[in-house]
Amino acid sequence: MVLEGPVLINVRAAKDSLSSLLERAAQGLETIITSDGVPKAKLVPVQKKRKPFRVNWELLRSMPMRKGAMRSEDLVREDRDGRD
Repeated sequence: MVLEGPVLINVRAAKDSLSSLLERAAQGLETIITSDGVPKAKLVPVQKKRKPFRVNWELLRSMPMRKGAMRSEDLVREDRDGRD
């Protein structure tokens, strides 16, 4: 079985090679399952759910401002004004 790009396979062949199709999916490859030549399903890798980013506010508040450093609002404003 070819391990590159999406593969079209009929449902009977998919039943016979389910283990290898699952391995393809684990490698990040897609398989399209057809019935009577018509695409019916797509076997794709599971997307791992990422942890949401959490700001450590306590750490940020504990960090002293650098003398002469611009505030974030001023940096954003300067950037936007420079695009005109």
